[in-house]
Amino acid sequence: MEQEQEILVRAYKTTFEQGPGKMVLEDLLKKSSQTHILLPETDSGIDVNRMVYIEGQRSVLVYILNKIATNLNLKQDEEAVHSIKENENV
Repeated sequence: MEQEQEILVRAYKTTFEQGPGKMVLEDLLKKSSQTHILLPETDSGIDVNRMVYIEGQRSVLVYILNKIATNLNLKQDEEAVHSIKENENV
């Protein structure tokens, strides 16, 4: 995993695995259908626009969940942060 990507994953973990961020994520998961796609129906059939909207919400939550589920080697993450800080000082 590239250094910037590792740092980004760590930021997602820090944000959504504890405190207020965890509460927000849990609330979003309750309000969404992250595990399946809903097919909202109207009198004239499936509401495609509503389905696309719901899928957009679901895909963002899946993206966040995938980021925080990524396993990182903590030592590599610390080395990546150190390396980027050194490059900024050059």
